[in-house]
Amino acid sequence: MFRKALLLCAAGVLASSATLALAQSPQFYRLQLQSDGQYLDADHCTATLGLNPGSTYADGACQLWRLVPEAVRID
Repeated sequence: MFRKALLLCAAGVLASSATLALAQSPQFYRLQLQSDGQYLDADHCTATLGLNPGSTYADGACQLWRLVPEAVRID
């Protein structure tokens, strides 16, 4: 429930930049929780989500996200 709410809030914040990013090459962002500064993190780049103050695994790639339209297939 918390993760879903966090993702929905982040989607609203990044919606305007996602539209601009579609016209350019894909850009990825880190989603940061305001209350304690931790980032949304895919644990070791798996489907398990959590919060983490920072990541060095895969050079931080597990904390990078982008918004895509529903019709776009993610490979």
